[in-house]
Amino acid sequence: MSRKITIDDEIVFFPEERKLRSNVNNHEVTVFSTGARCLEYLLDNNERTVSQKELTEIGWLGENSVQTVAQATYYQCLVDLRRCLKEIKYSQNLIVTIRGQGVRINPEANIAFELLTPGEPPAKEVSELPLPEEKHTLKSNITLPYGRLGMALFASLTIVFFALYMLSKSEYKHSQSPMADNYRQVEGFPDCYYFNTNNIDNASTVSFLKKKGYTCGKNKNFYISHFSVAPRLTLFSCTTTAPIKCESVTYIEDIS
Repeated sequence: MSRKITIDDEIVFFPEERKLRSNVNNHEVTVFSTGARCLEYLLDNNERTVSQKELTEIGWLGENSVQTVAQATYYQCLVDLRRCLKEIKYSQNLIVTIRGQGVRINPEANIAFELLTPGEPPAKEVSELPLPEEKHTLKSNITLPYGRLGMALFASLTIVFFALYMLSKSEYKHSQSPMADNYRQVEGFPDCYYFNTNNIDNASTVSFLKKKGYTCGKNKNFYISHFSVAPRLTLFSCTTTAPIKCESVTYIEDIS
């Protein structure tokens, strides 16, 4: 049975759906699977501090993950969780770092757990009653030129305007990625690459990743973050078929 976790009556987390939603503005984000497991575990253990070793074993599934997961990858997971909370306009500091011990949920946060009954929508709730249906009579003031020539001219103009609109949208091929709202496919780059909208240089990033062997055709999509705050590139490699599984790696080096 799935469940939802309410935080300060302001945001709701659905672990199975990996979704965070604001009750204030209805904004919603999807969390990576690793981050979702970490956040759920922290919320379940909100009365204590969780060590890095313990949280790594939960987030990356297994005791061996402590040896295989880089510290930068662990910290990036926490950064991504805090960014998701910020995106839905949650203003409090939910995940607190306890130096030398680990991380925990802010003791001042009010956490409530609730099981969802079968068939209950996991992520969307109706916040407003629908307005009464109104009936309108549409009157067209468009007068087409005479005959078939006029109809052809009108159709041609429609195609031209549509083409101009599509050109204005040509940089991004899709409105969002299958995994996270802030990742996009970019025109001119491989279809399996999804770029963080805050990236600084996608061209250098692609060249670097190809040298590392991250190419399409392996039934995987790659979610790429490369920010200017440090010479750091974080890559999530996710399968394209269910159940979706993701692995992450962080490169700390200048790739320009």
